[in-house]
This record gives sequence, structure tokens and C-alpha cells, in this order.
Amino acid sequence: MSWLPRIAPNSLSTGLPEEIFGFEILVRLPTKDLVRCRAVCRAWRRLASTRDFLLAHQLHQPSLPLVHVLKQTWGDIRTFDHRPAASQARLQPVVRIDESTAIRVQASCDGLLLLSVCTFFPFIHRDFICNPTTRQIGQVPEIHDFHVTGLYRHHPTGEYRLLLHMRCMYREKEPCYVFALGCNQPRPRCIARPPEQAGFFDAPVLVSGNLHWSWWPDPTVKKDQSENSITVFDTTAESFRLMRGPVVQTSTAYLFEVDGTLGIYSCNDSVTAVDIWVMQDYETEVWCHKYHVKLPVAEIREHEGRDVIVVLHEERDVCVLYNFGKTVFLVDTEGKLLASSQLDAFTVFRPTRRIKESLVQHSFFSALQGTLNAWSFI
Repeated sequence: MSWLPRIAPNSLSTGLPEEIFGFEILVRLPTKDLVRCRAVCRAWRRLASTRDFLLAHQLHQPSLPLVHVLKQTWGDIRTFDHRPAASQARLQPVVRIDESTAIRVQASCDGLLLLSVCTFFPFIHRDFICNPTTRQIGQVPEIHDFHVTGLYRHHPTGEYRLLLHMRCMYREKEPCYVFALGCNQPRPRCIARPPEQAGFFDAPVLVSGNLHWSWWPDPTVKKDQSENSITVFDTTAESFRLMRGPVVQTSTAYLFEVDGTLGIYSCNDSVTAVDIWVMQDYETEVWCHKYHVKLPVAEIREHEGRDVIVVLHEERDVCVLYNFGKTVFLVDTEGKLLASSQLDAFTVFRPTRRIKESLVQHSFFSALQGTLNAWSFI
């Protein structure tokens, strides 16, 4: 914090207009540094506490991969900070609970996590919505016979809603449902039936106000590889459509967000190379094959891992994270090994599970009863 200018109490005497100081400087700070800045004076606290500022600050935060830590506890959820400026402790704790409880991230959106929590003695299953940064938490009302497909903000109403499907949907193509968090809604509302070729592989990626899912690798359906379709859900109209995907020669491919547009990556069967596509034009669904990344097999040959994800990287466009047990390798798009990290636990990367820290407060938490109990927010 040595960069902070000397200012008079209760004044914004930085020599800069308030908009430039707030929306060009403060808005780019990491969350912890911004919280410290709020304590400098009342003027800074007022500037850095408005909803417009916090929404802008959220957009500038890095999208970090969520990691499930396989330790003695079942309930460690962390992020992995792959940026060069990150400290040596690259695993950053998010949520931790006790050993008798299992936890799983079902969905994420705008810094919110939807968590599925199970206790074993006795067996109890509950769903919670939380913001680990602001430590807000609420229990989602019991919704029987449904699986959560996605979490999104419905912009016309400002509500955060769950996209749900019936447990038998993949076989019978049942319609989907929505449930608004914090509203007096007794049952999920039926909206639409997904297209016949729709798939909901892994967590959705939010781009241009739409949720996107990769195609479902169903071995019983023989499809031309050129006809890989991405399932799209319009979060405003709450309707489905299909989008043309790139020609991918593997059965699975993972979506990611890059500079406000959609990207896709896939690995070959031997996990020695990664292909990366980026959408050139969202409206016309034109894709560009940008990279064929050959992993430095000679340098990581003793680590036969299977967790490979693509992440945004400062000054290098995108990079590849290759995970094996307690070791993570960072590889650039030319196949050069940039760095490796030895972790204190075995980790599992979830390809499309990402989170951005957010200091935005949400009013719907007041309508949801939540309890921390054995939870620990870091």
C-alpha cells in the first residue's frame, strides 16, 4: 500500500478526477487491497462502495479455476492463481467444512457459488448459495426431483435464477425449469424443452448474456464430427437454441471465456497436445483455430496426468495448466514450460468451474435462511 498518496481526512485529494481515480485505478485493485483502501478515508469508502463501482470492479477480477483438494477433508474448495504476480501459495482457500461432510460446486455466477453439501451421519443433503468474498450464505429451498443445470442473472428483473432439469432428462428430453432465488416461488416454473441435439456437458460458460454448454459425448449417438453443436440458453428470453461448433476430432471439448467471447479447447487421447479455437464472430458463428499446443512431454513425462485446462494469462493471451497430483505446470501456446508449482495436496481441476471475486452485496440472501455451522469461509 506504499503507493497510496497522502490525502487530507475525508477528502479525495489525489490530484485526479473522481471518475478516473475510481474507475481507472481503484477498480483494478485485487479485492483485499480494495477493502484496505476503503479504510483510508470516508471519501474513498464512499467511492469504492457504490454498486456501479463494485460491478465494474468485479469485471476486472481474474477468472480463476476452482479446484477440489483431495486431502483428509472432503470439503476443501480452492482457487488456483496462475498469474505471474501471484505469491508462491498459488492455492487460495475459498470454502472449507469439516471431515464428515462432502461438498461439490454445482454452479457459479458473478462471484456466487451454488454448493451441494452432504453429511453422512446422519445422511442429509442440502443446497446452499454463497458469496465467499462477502461471506453471505443462504440455503436454497428443497427442490425435489431436479438437477441444477446453471445459475444466471435474469437482467429484466435482476433476479438470480437456477436453471433446472428433471433427473430423467437425458433420456426423455424433459422440459427445463427455472427457480428464482429469494422470491416467493413455491415450485420451479416450466419454460421450454431443449432442442433434440442439446447437451449439457459440464458447467455452462456465460458469454454475451447467454449460457453455453459443450456437446454431450453420448456413445450411443453416431454424429458427424462436423456437426458438433453447442447448446445456448438465452438468459433474458429464457429459451434454447443450438450454435455451430468448430470441427473437433475428439469426443469431448471444453468451453471457456476469453476476452468476452467464446473459446473451445480439446486434448488428444494421449494428452500430449491441446487444440484451441476462438469464436471470431458470435452472430455468424465463425470459429478460428488459433493454437495447436504441444505439451513439453520430455519435461513432464514422469507426470502422466489427465487434468488439462486453458486459462487467460497476462501478456500471453492464453496458457495451458497441466495438473498431476501435487504438481501443476503452466505452458504457453508455443509449448514452452513457463513455470511449475508444487502444491501441498492432491488436486482435481474442473474444466469449466471458474469464479471471479465479487464484493457486490445481494438482497436475496435475506430471504434465504443459511447457517455456517462447521463452515469456514477464508
